[in-house]
Amino acid sequence: MTGDRNYKHICDRLGNVFCPDHKLSLIKEHFSENIDSPRRFDRINNIAKLLRILEKRDCLSTEEISPLKYIARELQDNNIIALIEAYESYDKSPQVPISNERNVKNRVIPQIEVDPIERVYRLICSEIGQKWKDLARALSVPEGQIDDLEHRYLRISDMTREVLLFHREASDERYWKVKLCNGLTVARRNDLRLQIQDLFARHGLM
Repeated sequence: MTGDRNYKHICDRLGNVFCPDHKLSLIKEHFSENIDSPRRFDRINNIAKLLRILEKRDCLSTEEISPLKYIARELQDNNIIALIEAYESYDKSPQVPISNERNVKNRVIPQIEVDPIERVYRLICSEIGQKWKDLARALSVPEGQIDDLEHRYLRISDMTREVLLFHREASDERYWKVKLCNGLTVARRNDLRLQIQDLFARHGLM
């Protein structure tokens, strides 16, 4: 996995971590000068949005990951902290000269396994299609928020990800997976529900 993909994977993992409102407010305040817009500041309601803003402000990139370290430590997510440390170690390791390329062939490059929850998100986002609104309503997303998503995003996958993040943040941690599967049934996507249930079961999440 290349450095860019590792970086994207860490951002995705961090963006999917549940963050209580009071903790999100503290983290946002830490980056308030970087956000540099009261309007944008108020519209950031999860970590994924904060990371996108920091990237737009050139405060976060593959070369500058200190915001990721700060947020991961604030959320006390040791798994993501370990990923960040591995990323830093890989980034600082000396590059192998082209003349030694043949010696690299037998070297195993460690792969970062995609988090099962992220796999679930990606699967739903890529496959839900026009049923995303039905899913949103089944997950109790307010109509006003659905309209707002349509105005803010062009891609259904982006709108769907916001729906999934809203659902997880608004739900009891013990039951959000069951409610998600029920929502897919209501949205008449039993095919997706079966795939999601299989993913959850294979990773011992249900």
